[in-house]
Amino acid sequence: MKKIITEILSLKKYFTMLMLLVITITLFQTAFATGETKTAEDYYNEAVSTICCKA
Repeated sequence: MKKIITEILSLKKYFTMLMLLVITITLFQTAFATGETKTAEDYYNEAVSTICCKA
């Protein structure tokens, strides 16, 4: 049982990382479309705050 819980937690961690990546890529595409100038760190922070608010 403990192993299953550990598996789920590690999957959740990978899922969060994947979501961060997807959101960051989406934000980059939006920025290129609108011609915004932001740093990669800005996008990362936006992605993190988006995930934290939804979770």
